[in-house]
Amino acid sequence: MDLYEESINVPGMEMFGPMNGYMNGNVYGIWMITSSKIENEKTATFRLSNDLGSETQEVKLTVENDSTYLLEQQGGTVIKKVVNKKLVKIPRNLTFNLQR
Repeated sequence: MDLYEESINVPGMEMFGPMNGYMNGNVYGIWMITSSKIENEKTATFRLSNDLGSETQEVKLTVENDSTYLLEQQGGTVIKKVVNKKLVKIPRNLTFNLQR
C-alpha cells in the first residue's frame, strides 16, 4: 500500500498500470486500491475495487498508535471472504495489530 502515489503494480493486472496498492484474497480475488485521499496525519480514505470491477467499497483507515490500525467500511458493497466454501460478510469495522 502506498497512499501517497500510484507506485504498485498489481500481479496479473499490470495492464492497468501502477495503483496505490491491493489486497490478495487468494480465493475471492484481488481488491485493488483505485483511489486514495490522505485526510490528515492519522486518517486516509481509499476506494477498493474487486478484480472484476463489479464491486467497490470506500474505507477509512485510521492510525491508533504505532501498531494498531482501524479500518472502517464507509458504505457500498460489503466485503466478503470465503469460509467453508461459502461467502460471508466481514465486519464493517476491523482492527489490525502489527506484530514486530
